[in-house]
Amino acid sequence: MTSYPAWKKYQVKNNWKNLISVFLTITFLFALFNGFLKGISLKEKFSTSRWDGKSPFAVVLAGSDPVVALYQNDPQKLTFLKISGDTYVETDSLGPAISKLRDVAFSGERTLRLVSRTFGADFQNFAQTSDLTKINESEAEEVFKDFASILTPLKILTGGYKTHIENTNITRIDALRLWWQLKGLGIRDVNFKDLSHLSGEIVTENSEKVLGADSEGLNKEISKYLENLNIARDNLKILISNQSGEIAASGLAYTFVKSVGAGVVEVRDEKTKVLKTQILANDKNSYTAGYLAKMFNCDINGARETVQNGEILVVLGQDFAKYWFE
Repeated sequence: MTSYPAWKKYQVKNNWKNLISVFLTITFLFALFNGFLKGISLKEKFSTSRWDGKSPFAVVLAGSDPVVALYQNDPQKLTFLKISGDTYVETDSLGPAISKLRDVAFSGERTLRLVSRTFGADFQNFAQTSDLTKINESEAEEVFKDFASILTPLKILTGGYKTHIENTNITRIDALRLWWQLKGLGIRDVNFKDLSHLSGEIVTENSEKVLGADSEGLNKEISKYLENLNIARDNLKILISNQSGEIAASGLAYTFVKSVGAGVVEVRDEKTKVLKTQILANDKNSYTAGYLAKMFNCDINGARETVQNGEILVVLGQDFAKYWFE
């Protein structure tokens, strides 16, 4: 039987401990990665990132009083903008022409669409809240502190971040990227605003006078938080050609583009109709072209004969009108 000196026995024992530690670490990381892959493969759209990490990140918290939470990275701050669920808004074919927001916001996705139209801003993320039905300033701070916790990445990777949330379309990748940005913020960087006062008297189809959302005022407010400095640096001229067949589509697209700081120089309502929305740009690799393509969920095509250098043409198709107005 081989005999080892005491120092040798200690070294062998130490090596085994190190090997076990490495094995456990690899196993743990594999479990996390495996859980992450399983999680993001539940829905195909959950496996890709919609956020570039440079632009502001906005999410509609869908409750009885909807809240838009916005993160800005220059300067770094998190803002919660609340509107009253009792506010009357224009709806779509699924409800009356004008109705209380909380009466027609049946799901997170529908709330996202109605709030986007009311603000005139293209919000793409929603989180259907559970116990945060009527969020206030102190609850907003608690939401921030909970999400900025050091344990949040582990929750996102293993089972998904579910605190206060029943349903969401935020991808795990974007949730991790948002956490990475928010973890360095403090309570002083969190703001809460109630925008319920931004309303005006409107008349319903039953000739009843009610308080409706002041969309112009809301768009002016939201634009302070959605302005994208990268678009401002590109300084490109944006033209909008409405070929969707829906006259209101051009106005909505205009506010979408304007709210992020892009310069819209022309809006045309055309008699011709096209099925698919598209972006026409000579520089297809510009930041602004890519950002607008994500905003309108469409392709970018070259157009040297129809678009001059320094310009981008947004052609609205019937798909845009169908999503926002049907």
